[in-house]
Amino acid sequence: MYEEIADQLEAYCDCLPDKLKRKDLVKLLEEMIWVISNQTCWANKPCETFLNSQREEVFETEAFAPCSCEGVFAFFPYYYFPIDPQSFEVFFVTLDGVEESVEQVKPKDYHYSEVTGQLKVDLRPFMGGENCCHCPKDYKLLVLYHAGYERLPECLLQLFCEILQLFYHKNNCDCESCQGCKTKPSVGGTSGAVFEDAEALERMQDTTARVERYLMRLIAKSYQRQLGLLSLCGRRRVYAWGEVI
Repeated sequence: MYEEIADQLEAYCDCLPDKLKRKDLVKLLEEMIWVISNQTCWANKPCETFLNSQREEVFETEAFAPCSCEGVFAFFPYYYFPIDPQSFEVFFVTLDGVEESVEQVKPKDYHYSEVTGQLKVDLRPFMGGENCCHCPKDYKLLVLYHAGYERLPECLLQLFCEILQLFYHKNNCDCESCQGCKTKPSVGGTSGAVFEDAEALERMQDTTARVERYLMRLIAKSYQRQLGLLSLCGRRRVYAWGEVI
């Protein structure tokens, strides 16, 4: 996916750095996408980003209607988006003391509606069948599905072009371009870069951290509305409801 996104930016951005090689562009994209994913609340586990990948959600017992044999439970919405409707896998998890039993729900017993955005799951096979409802004391539904972006949304390409420039300059910051240095003869007679004072040395050591903090403020303030299209911040981690249909 990074290669496809690199193609997008090379075709769209007006002024990518002249010296930026393809492999360096992909490396910058990996760093940039990770930082933005972290800022927009996609990074809920190590290395997770807003790019398309398998997601996992656990629906707690209290998140849906009490055990019933009357019909099918419907759940929505989901924490991640956009969803690949063909990627759902559903598991019924029964907890009994320290023991845990996981059974996969058959595909014929659940269906995702692209019209309503609901995942409908028939739990009757796990409740004793059609005529006898035997409700486990403690159970959960584990739902796996693929969600995220395979390409950058068209309306955010200009934003990503600008952020890419920031990352490029951050990663190429050195004494000459970022700090006030001057060249003086050393004691041994050879020339070399030395710092004018202790304050200059401290500024040099803190350059990367300060640029990163500046970048975070820039993203948070100047680009907040645009990145809102991607953001999951404020979205409830378990935001589901169930009903008997």
